[in-house]
Amino acid sequence: MKYDDLASVTGPATPAWSMEFLSLAEGPPGILPDDHEIPDAIAGDLRRECAAESMLVQWHEVGADPVLLGCDHPGSGAALARSRSHAVTGLAQLTARPFQHKRLRIWWSNRTFTAAMPLRNGILTLTGTLSRMNDCTVQLCTKTLETLRPFVLAYFSQWLADRQFLSLARSLNLAIERSGIATVLLDRSADIIYANSQAEAVFSQRSGLRRCGERMVCASMADTLRLQTAIDHVCDSAGRRSEGNPMLALPRPHRRALTIVLSALPPSNCAKSGEPAVIAWIFDPEQDLSAIMEAVCDLYGLSHRETQLACALVAGDCIKMAAKRLGVQDQTARSYLKQIFAKTETNRQTDLLQLLLKSAIGVGANSRIRAYS
Repeated sequence: MKYDDLASVTGPATPAWSMEFLSLAEGPPGILPDDHEIPDAIAGDLRRECAAESMLVQWHEVGADPVLLGCDHPGSGAALARSRSHAVTGLAQLTARPFQHKRLRIWWSNRTFTAAMPLRNGILTLTGTLSRMNDCTVQLCTKTLETLRPFVLAYFSQWLADRQFLSLARSLNLAIERSGIATVLLDRSADIIYANSQAEAVFSQRSGLRRCGERMVCASMADTLRLQTAIDHVCDSAGRRSEGNPMLALPRPHRRALTIVLSALPPSNCAKSGEPAVIAWIFDPEQDLSAIMEAVCDLYGLSHRETQLACALVAGDCIKMAAKRLGVQDQTARSYLKQIFAKTETNRQTDLLQLLLKSAIGVGANSRIRAYS
C-alpha cells in the first residue's frame, strides 16, 4: 500500500513539547554541526509522536550525498543502512514531479515511510518505520507529520545555518593560523574576542604584551593607555578617510620592542562593547620575518641586497647595524636605502617600516613563516 502526497490534512492539537521545540529553532544555544545530541533527541521526539519504531532525519542537498542530521534507530547497522537507502529511494519517487511551496509529501513502502519537506536549497527527509501499518496508523502518522512540519523546518533550518556558519568560522580560523602572524580581534575596550595560536604564544611570554583576564594589556600603564587611545582612534575613524592604520612600538625589558598594527572593522561593529571592533597584528622583531618580508620586497621590486637591508631594518637594526650585518660600508647601505625609498615611494625610515609591516599582513597567508614557539 502506498500513500502519496497526504498533505493539507488538519492535524491534532499541537503537542506539548512543540513550544520547547520552537524555542530551540529560534536560536538554540550551543547547537553546532558536530553536536548531534540535540538533533538526535529531536529525532527521538519525532519517533514517539509518530508512534514509530525508528526515525532518521537527513538533509539532501542538490549534487551532494545525504547528510544524517539526527537519528533514533534502535536497530542494527544494517537496519540503519536500509532506512537511509529507503530515504534516497523515496526521495527519488517524491521528486519525480515538482514540489509545491510548503507542501509535505510522504512515500510508503511496507511499514516504512519517507516524508520530504523542501528546505533552503535542498530537501529534508524524515524516515521512520511503524510497528503496525493500516489505514488508521497511516492517517494518524500523516496528520502528526503535517502538524509538526513547521517546527521541524524551523529547527533544522537554524541547525543548517549554524552548520554553515561553523564551516565558515573554521575556514577563517585556518586562514588566520596559516598566515604566521599573531592576530587578535578586540572590542573597543581591548577585550579579546579571538586570538590565534601565534598571539597566544606572545601573551604567554608576558613581555611587553599579555592577557589580563580577557583583556589585552601592555607591560606598563602608560603603554596600555597608548594602546587604548589608538583603539579609540581607529574605531572613531572607521569608515572615514584617514592617514592609515596606527602602529605602536611596545618596549620590552632587555629585548627589542613589539610592533602592533591596528585596523578597524566596519563602523557598525564598533558601536557596542563585546563586539569585534579592531584587528591587531603583532610583530616580534626577534622572530624570523624573512619569509614574509622577502615576499613583500618582491612585490616592490627590491633587489636581493635591498631586500636584505629591508629585513634587517624590520628586525630592529639601525642603518649602521644593518650595514655591518650585510658586510658593507655605511654609505653603501644608505645608497641601498635611497633606492628602497624610491621603489616604495616613501621618504622616511619610519614610513618604510610601516609600509613593509602593513604589506606583510596581506602576504602572510601565502608565506611559510614559522609560527611563534
